[in-house]
Amino acid sequence: MEAVLEKTMNKDPSDTTQLTESLQKTFVKNYFEEHALNWQNIYSGKDLHSLIIQERLNYVLNYIDNLNLGKGTKILDLGCGAGLTSVNLLLKGFDVCGIDVSEKMLDLAEKNCTKAGLKCKNVFQQGSIENLDFKDNTFDVVVAMGLIEYLRWDYWALQEMYRILKPGGHLIVTGPNMLRLSYVTNPKFLLSLLKKTARKILPIILGSKFSMRTRHWLYSKTPKLFARKYTPAGLKHMLKELEFDIVSTVSHGFGPFFMLSKFKNLSLRLNNTLQKWSKERTARWLSESGSDYVVLCRKSRKVPTTKDIDTFKSREKKLFSKYNLWIKKHPQYLQTNFRQLEEVIDFHGNTLVLSPHPDDEIIGCGGTLLQMLKSGAKVTIIQITDGSDTLALSENMDKTIRPKEAKIVAEKLGVKELILWGEDACCFKFNQKNVTELSCLLKKINPKIIFVPFINEQDPHHIIANKILAPALEEIDSDDITVVSYEVYSLLPPNVFCNIDKQFEEKENLLMKYRTGMKVFDYVHFCKLLNFYRNYTLLGKKGFAEAFLAMNVRNYKELVKN
Repeated sequence: MEAVLEKTMNKDPSDTTQLTESLQKTFVKNYFEEHALNWQNIYSGKDLHSLIIQERLNYVLNYIDNLNLGKGTKILDLGCGAGLTSVNLLLKGFDVCGIDVSEKMLDLAEKNCTKAGLKCKNVFQQGSIENLDFKDNTFDVVVAMGLIEYLRWDYWALQEMYRILKPGGHLIVTGPNMLRLSYVTNPKFLLSLLKKTARKILPIILGSKFSMRTRHWLYSKTPKLFARKYTPAGLKHMLKELEFDIVSTVSHGFGPFFMLSKFKNLSLRLNNTLQKWSKERTARWLSESGSDYVVLCRKSRKVPTTKDIDTFKSREKKLFSKYNLWIKKHPQYLQTNFRQLEEVIDFHGNTLVLSPHPDDEIIGCGGTLLQMLKSGAKVTIIQITDGSDTLALSENMDKTIRPKEAKIVAEKLGVKELILWGEDACCFKFNQKNVTELSCLLKKINPKIIFVPFINEQDPHHIIANKILAPALEEIDSDDITVVSYEVYSLLPPNVFCNIDKQFEEKENLLMKYRTGMKVFDYVHFCKLLNFYRNYTLLGKKGFAEAFLAMNVRNYKELVKN
């Protein structure tokens, strides 16, 4: 599924987020290894840049002070650097864990901790957001200061922070401000805007005359360490999408400005003046024009509303358009009567689930499978491909990562039999071998229910799954089998549904185990809106439901044929 979604992503070669993940990780680690001592010295420096960094730390510590937390409060300091934030928090009696990618930074952190007269055993660990192994709901506060701008998958990183926070816990996150006054007044910023506009317009205007020299000027870029910048509205929107409540924000630091960086005293005076105007709201536009943006937010859990349905429809216009086009061609499948799935199939019967990629089965029917397994159903899942076509694995040759995740999910789900076909997702096509293999498995398993992605899915692998299943059913006695089509990244004309109010939170937790796919696309919140939309439109009330198109084998084969 990810491969299809990624085609719609921004592929602007100038976008620094397109730098390969491994190269960026190397740049980040090397940079902080090389400049570890410089970063520590910044906190005692007197120049404007140092003062802005020091001010950022003070805002973070003030936010924590204002939370009135008790001693022993568990705090995670992500990207802890030289450990100065952690040391300050330890001195306040908090239980702190500091994580950083740089060994030299961690050495400094331990020295600073010892220098402050504190025990630093097990406080600092080498690691990164990519390999957090903390359990859900572990920390009261997570601090991510000067971190997310260096990450390839910043949205997913924030989602991981949400996961490990306790309900009602707080996140303090900072980001470089794209609207910083010192940036938007810099000629380099104006040149970058010009280039970005030219990339969109020139190929259209010039056509075949779009020369290699022009292309080189527009797109060539020497790979180097990047640090994203965020608009205040963009960072807040990202956090709100992940169900954080914004508690407080502050933008601070003005300068150094272009052509004024050599005039240190003038730069300091100008910063102080603008800072004063910003705090006093003398010039309201200055309140979000500082160098850094600091956000204090709280983990919440929101139930979608009818307004969110409109948001979902607006965001997924292509999904609804594709469905409308399909139903216009096949009006005979449009249903008006909807039944509960349990009335159509035996929740205790042998069940087979065809999952083209590891995670499709949870996205499409995870809540239903949880109910069936609790009822005693014997469920077998076939993971058809290794899911290696995702952008998150574009430079990783280990194609066992996602199947390993599938094993973890199957165990958590309670599935007794997981079959990994291991087809290479990067070159997977229909072949008779799969038909024969599936036919043999059908005879062995003798399923009464078969779950498969809907035939109108956007991902070609989901369609191939149906093209494998249909002929495989020809070779067995299939009169008593019900084929149940499920939604992954599509809409189908449902005739049955399964309410999953009690299972949805567990479905979310299972999706979060598919860490690789989650980096690319936020399946949790997509499913939340889709399942809410289904429950509201089918039952007319708030809640969560998975929708299906269930039919006998004869009608299913006709569906695939058409």
